[in-house]
Amino acid sequence: MPITPAAVGVSLLLIAGLNAGPARAAEDEAAGDDFIADARLLYRVAACGPAKAGAPGEEAAVAVTAALPPAVADQHCKAMRALVAGWRRRWIDKAVPFLAEIVPAALPPEVVYPFGGGDLFTALATFPRATVITTLSLEPSGNPTAFAAAAPDVAEHALAVFRDHVRRLSFATHSKTTNLLEFRHEALPDQLAFALLALVAFDCEPVRLRYFELGSDGGVRYLTREAIAARKTRQFANMELAFRQRGDAAAPVRVHRHLQANLADQPLARAPGVIAHLASKGRVTAMTKAASYLLWSPSFTQIRNYLLGHADWMISDSTGIPVRFAAGAGFEQQTWGQFTGAFLAAAPEHQQDFVELWAGQPVRALPFGFGYPDKENHDHLLITRRRLAAP
Repeated sequence: MPITPAAVGVSLLLIAGLNAGPARAAEDEAAGDDFIADARLLYRVAACGPAKAGAPGEEAAVAVTAALPPAVADQHCKAMRALVAGWRRRWIDKAVPFLAEIVPAALPPEVVYPFGGGDLFTALATFPRATVITTLSLEPSGNPTAFAAAAPDVAEHALAVFRDHVRRLSFATHSKTTNLLEFRHEALPDQLAFALLALVAFDCEPVRLRYFELGSDGGVRYLTREAIAARKTRQFANMELAFRQRGDAAAPVRVHRHLQANLADQPLARAPGVIAHLASKGRVTAMTKAASYLLWSPSFTQIRNYLLGHADWMISDSTGIPVRFAAGAGFEQQTWGQFTGAFLAAAPEHQQDFVELWAGQPVRALPFGFGYPDKENHDHLLITRRRLAAP
């Protein structure tokens, strides 16, 4: 549904709950502040989600920046709908049925996705029953309030850059960290914007958005607007986006958390709350892809050991857990597609192990890309699963 001129006012429309008032004063401070108004704006205008039908009193649930001309908003959403439709044809319609056949139903409902910045999309496609999806990457979640306050040319430029990134991602099935870092200079919050686009693609809607910090024990502490404004760094680093199937108030609410974290060993040692938070989840399901082969590196031992100690099942491309680490920790690995060598320069010993792993198993066809191709542009996929104890 396009954004019509009637949807765009002469000034920024204020929505219920956006300004401070009696309801805000009654909030439990421990719960932090809810940025759902800002999330709905971005969901509607940037990710081009359908207008919210909602319950009585919720018809004003979306604010639209009046600085953005209606024609610009309409053209953006027309292009975005075409991109999402193409993404569905090229990837979703092939990947979702395939993944449904190979992903066990009885996996731990918490998913941990290291190096997964901007990719709630693949997590939702792979794990439709997940209750909590946690991604971690160098990128912050982003400021959800900046777009509404942006000047017209700034807002229009941000939407154009967003479309370009969506176009690249929909064709390449992976994104470059450098591209995501460039996007941080735009008025759109990159991690949040991509997460909201994933909700649109899978017919979900946002219901709550909060920001938080982690204690050294891994505990979550939600932040108020005032606390965020007072921070000199990492103001909008970690987000918690709650969502459900669109239009179904009775649907279960699921959670996507994104943590801004450098997962190399030395930075993790300075931020013990990250691994403590992940460990507090107990047994998890895991995934990674297009992760620059960092899990092969001796500099990423902590996050690799976390996965080996807590994940029961993991899906990845070849940037997942190397063969010798997986076998030594009691895992077995199963391959799809072809792998003849790494897409990027990587440790030759692990590369050879993977070449032999793929060569030693039956050829299982893979009809879509999952992260990096191999050095000869073959698509491939890897399952790393904990061996079952002998009966």
